[in-house]
Amino acid sequence: KENIRLFHGLSNELPLNIRKAENTRSIVTIHDLIFLRYPEYYHYIDRKIYAYKFRKACQNADRIIAVSECTKRDIISFFHIPEEKIDVVYQGCDAQFKQAVPENTKEEIRRKYQLPQRYILYLGSIESRTGKLRHGPDSYGRQQWGILHNGGNPDAATPREGRSISVCKLLSAGKIMTVPD
Repeated sequence: KENIRLFHGLSNELPLNIRKAENTRSIVTIHDLIFLRYPEYYHYIDRKIYAYKFRKACQNADRIIAVSECTKRDIISFFHIPEEKIDVVYQGCDAQFKQAVPENTKEEIRRKYQLPQRYILYLGSIESRTGKLRHGPDSYGRQQWGILHNGGNPDAATPREGRSISVCKLLSAGKIMTVPD
């Protein structure tokens, strides 16, 4: 009815009835299949739902975008999708994030938030399944690096559930402190 010519499922899914839309081609972007590669980090029901939705999306899509070669291999391996149907397109970053920031602005921010001279800004959840912060601040040199992040459950003994939060946390020398907005 809407005369949609192309539908792009941006995050691993397509409408289950996408094939019924006449003259509509479809693309799905698959970010990862980590729930299949490391099932121990996911609840049984979540794995089943994700597997069903992702597999259907890959089967029904006219083309698939994988965000890495590893994701492409996983799609082929787990879902038996022909390689020719999949294109790897790496995620980009807007040019505004590549602009140099003047030193005086950096120093002003460091003072405002009481940041160490050197820190890592991490945007994502701190979860054992991501492996990104597995070794903690000591891996980067005690007292030399802080890790500023925007998500996860850093107060848990073993962080697992990732949630977005409005304040940032600073991990420095194994200690977590809240950094105000």
